[in-house]
Amino acid sequence: MEVSSDLVGSRVDIAPFGLISYWTGADRHTLERHDAPKEEGVWRPVDILEQDGSHIGLEWECPRRFSEVVVRYAEGRAPSPGKVKLQYWNHTWPEQWAGGWTAVEDPYNGRWVTAHDNVEVEGNVWRHTFDPLDIVELPHAEDFSVTFRQSLKLRLLFRDDMPRIEDIRVLSDSIWRKARLRIELGLGGECVNYEGGVEIYNGYLISVDDSNLKSVLIDVLFTDIGSAYFEKAAPLHPDATIVTVKCTKRSFSFQVTDALDKGVYVPDLGVFVAEEGFGGFEKWRPEPATPIYDRVAIEPEQTYERAKLEIPRLKKLLQGPYGRYCPIGCDANRQEFAVRYNGDIFADKSLLKLVGRDAAKLQWPGKAIWFKFPTGEPPDFREREDATNQTALRGYLPIYVSRGAICRSM
Repeated sequence: MEVSSDLVGSRVDIAPFGLISYWTGADRHTLERHDAPKEEGVWRPVDILEQDGSHIGLEWECPRRFSEVVVRYAEGRAPSPGKVKLQYWNHTWPEQWAGGWTAVEDPYNGRWVTAHDNVEVEGNVWRHTFDPLDIVELPHAEDFSVTFRQSLKLRLLFRDDMPRIEDIRVLSDSIWRKARLRIELGLGGECVNYEGGVEIYNGYLISVDDSNLKSVLIDVLFTDIGSAYFEKAAPLHPDATIVTVKCTKRSFSFQVTDALDKGVYVPDLGVFVAEEGFGGFEKWRPEPATPIYDRVAIEPEQTYERAKLEIPRLKKLLQGPYGRYCPIGCDANRQEFAVRYNGDIFADKSLLKLVGRDAAKLQWPGKAIWFKFPTGEPPDFREREDATNQTALRGYLPIYVSRGAICRSM
């Protein structure tokens, strides 16, 4: 694909990295993507009953982030205002990182969510931007008021109309930048030899100079994510530009921004990549760090004292859902009260592992019942890390003494 360097400084359009599509099927077992039909240079939505009507959209191979969707309709074939919904596929985003395994977005599990968007119309061009995300749009999107959306796919759903579309642009907050990189090979290790091929993901390859097979020069357009990076959305920004160099024995890949930041050296392959002008491998100086494998041999044996010191102190207030608490009950007893770190006593129906009609015996309204014991004037509920000291009777009995509170919790 030919691309102009004039893109430098403009926002990244991620539509070319996806597939213009429509979908059939009513559930995860029958859902299927199809290439959208294109007639005389324009895209035509497809009317599928089980997909709620006429629609057209894009699907990517991994979740992408976008903050604006620009649609250019064919002259005289734009839809009627108010009869278009911009929707995106959603299953887990924004992820609730709680440790351990968690579900990820996939093309089959999820639902179409109608975005709360604003539309500006200029002739036959419609520009969609997003309201800050809230729990009305996505019930699990608490405390994530962003003006972008992230999804594997998005679509335009039309009611009654059957418009024609000349172009769809999906803009992220990343910016196009240009870089010239030099790839040096044959620097030691199990050297790989350049095989005559360079591929790029999330970017554009402008030129390749491989007249010297030991020093290949490439010009690329890459994505500068800048402040658009948001850790909660993904460990690796979905716009990151990756270059793959085809070699004998094995190929290798690198992220462009890593190469621009002090260079990338792969000693096992004898490869070094950096910005042209950096000075090459001869100017590169490794950071003074011993490789992990080498550190194993010189690491002293673990001791109990050292392991104990390396365990971070428990933060009582940060333990969900109520801060640190201890269940008060006998083994295998499902009807348990609990005492919080500050002496409060409570029982929560959702934590009691109720079965059958157990809940009928819990006659308090709502989810939980609380007994709180403030002290002093004005009342102090001790919602602080070190306001209360607690001990278990004899160190193990389910009887806790909260010093600083006015009661003994049993």
